[in-house]
This record gives sequence, structure tokens and C-alpha cells, in this order.
Amino acid sequence: MGATMDSPPTRRLFRDLLDSTDDDADIDQLVVGAFTVGCVSRRLGLASLARPPVPEHAARPVKEAGQLLPSSARALTRRLLTGSTLEASIAMAALNSLIEPPLAQCVERNAARLLAQRGADGHIAVIGHFPFVDRLRESARRVDVFELAAGRRTGDLDTSQAPSRLPEADVVAITGTALTNGTLEGILADVRPDAFVALIGASAPLHPVLFDHGIDALCGAYVPDPAPTLAALAQGATFRQLPGVQRLILLKP
Repeated sequence: MGATMDSPPTRRLFRDLLDSTDDDADIDQLVVGAFTVGCVSRRLGLASLARPPVPEHAARPVKEAGQLLPSSARALTRRLLTGSTLEASIAMAALNSLIEPPLAQCVERNAARLLAQRGADGHIAVIGHFPFVDRLRESARRVDVFELAAGRRTGDLDTSQAPSRLPEADVVAITGTALTNGTLEGILADVRPDAFVALIGASAPLHPVLFDHGIDALCGAYVPDPAPTLAALAQGATFRQLPGVQRLILLKP
């Protein structure tokens, strides 16, 4: 379900998001951390770092590294949209930096609690191995976790098995990097129409246009004060270690 640098996938939903975001702003800061990208324009936008499945020293995953700025957030997003998965991660952070979440409609809540509630005694499918998977197994009848080889844990299924198993799931949780690497559309096509679908993680945009594509919950991040978050990000912090990050959920009306 990952993309190679030589043949980047079509990212139609990514383009729909960009087209639904009218404003633009110059980028003040861009930090590509070990696990997360941070981009500051209108606000701090985050995205999980999706690395390409190739030796990184044998290629140039960011072709214009060191020359990405100065740029506006919209221009950088368009420039990197069809590049490598790492470039698309930077583009996603730039795009998220333009999106002003509808805070009045958001709730600050842990995504794991939402999924456990929705999937109680049911079948939950998770695309990407999240830290809360074991908690879901305490309440769900069945939990299938699909992961790429590099991140697979004991009991996880190969992503190639997802098309045959996703139609059985009552609740589907999808990593936001599926939007970045262009696999989200294919995943959504395999989901049962009445399933509850959540897009989760630093990359998940809190933008209601995604509700038009079969997603019921957006579980993303909002950072009121970028400084401490960027400082930790630049020093190798994982997403869970980043200070000042509010985990917000935007539900489909």
C-alpha cells in the first residue's frame, strides 16, 4: 500500500483538499523531523513522515532539499504533491498549515476511546499499527491490523489481505499517511458502505470535505503554540512526545 519514488500514485483526495482550501500564506518555518514534519504558515501543520521503501542514501527523496523555501504553503504543496512519499509528507504538512479547523465542532478526545466505543463487541479493522491496538482488543470481538512489512508486529496482517477482509469490518481506522501515500482511495473502495470510518494521526486534516468521500471521523492534531512543538520535533520526538498538541476529533454531522 506504499508508493515508490519512481511511480508516485494519484492523490485525488489530496487534490480535493487543496482545491477546498482557498487561502494561502508564506511559510515561516519548515522542520522535517525524524518522525513528523512541521510547517508553519497560517498555523502549525503536522504530518507523519512517510519514507519511501528504497535506500534513502541511494536516491534523493527530497530533490530540492535546502531549496524548498522561500515559498507559500499552497505553492509548496503543489510542487511536492506528485513527488516521493517523503515529499508528499512535506506537502501534507504545508497543506495542514493552511487549514483552520472548525474548532467549535471539534472535541478534544482520544481516538482510541472513540473506536472502542464504536467497535464494542464488533469487528474493527485498523490500517497501520497504532499504539492503542491492544486496548481495542479488550472491547472488540475481532481486531484486524494491516501493516506494511517495515512496521509489522506479531499478529499483524499484510496489507495485501485488506481488500478481502475490510468488507467484513464494522469500524475501520485508517492512518492519515494513507492520504499522503495515495492509498486512501483504494482502501475506502473496499470498506462496507455502512461501516464507521475514521482517519487518524498527525497527517489527518480536520477538514469536512473528507466527509464527502466516506469518512465519518477525522482524528487529527491542533497546536495553539508552535514553538515547543517544533523544538521537540526538531530533536527527534515521536508524535506522542510532542508537547502542546491537542488531539481533536471532527465528526461527520
